[in-house]
Amino acid sequence: DLLIGCILAISGNLLISISLNVQKYTHMKNEALGDQIHYTKDPLWWIGLVLMAVGEIGNFSAYGFAPASLVAPLGTTTVVANIFLAAIFLKEKIRAEHLFGSALTVIGAFLIVTFSSSKEKVFEGSEVTEALKTMTFTVYIIIEIIVLGVVLFLLYKVKMKKVVIYLLIADIIASITVICAKAVSGMLQLTFEGYSQMSYPGLYIMAIAMVVSAVIQVKWITFNMYFTAWLFATINVGEVQPKGEVSHLTDTDREPILPTDVVYHASDDTLFSEGDQQQQNYGATTDST
Repeated sequence: DLLIGCILAISGNLLISISLNVQKYTHMKNEALGDQIHYTKDPLWWIGLVLMAVGEIGNFSAYGFAPASLVAPLGTTTVVANIFLAAIFLKEKIRAEHLFGSALTVIGAFLIVTFSSSKEKVFEGSEVTEALKTMTFTVYIIIEIIVLGVVLFLLYKVKMKKVVIYLLIADIIASITVICAKAVSGMLQLTFEGYSQMSYPGLYIMAIAMVVSAVIQVKWITFNMYFTAWLFATINVGEVQPKGEVSHLTDTDREPILPTDVVYHASDDTLFSEGDQQQQNYGATTDST
């Protein structure tokens, strides 16, 4: 089961990386045209969206075979793949800080995989409902909302159009998607094994939240494609997932190594943002030389 989960996660992340590069190429091609069309009218953009959907299905399925603590760090597959995809197809430069930041991301993922449990409990509907009522989950959601509110205030009121602002929004939303995906995949797994979970409202609540948060991510990922070098944006999307594992809906026996992983991820975000400050004109064509 672990092998199947890892294969699904890696394959899904590779497809997502390809899809996002296809969509970025669509935006770059559109910007080069004198008479621009909306990106949703370009068939190539829709091809990228379909590839993304297939990749996300692979990621979602992986949570049914392997623990979230093993599946989520495999998002670093996107980092490694996109370094070469962005350089080859989008002509983006590979800077030293990109490589160093990628190394920190991989180290953080390695620490999670090494020090986390290889087994975890699959939550049934009643347990998901109880988990949603716990103080830990409530505090986590409150913190997410507060941070998101602060970031949106900085974006729209202070007009702080920084790379990190857009990526933080995508990070926060993605963490919700991961938690919901793990809960839904677990309940569906139990249903397929003969223990129906269809009568529990938690299944539908988490499924709706998963879909809505995933759709919202598309908007902010699109902003990232306009706003910054795509190498940076995709690296962030690939490595955000482990940050969502603070809930009872994922691993409850996480080792103390998690803060170290967070430091590694925060460090690579800082490195990438510092390396791309010259590309912060929203809507401008990204570096293609």
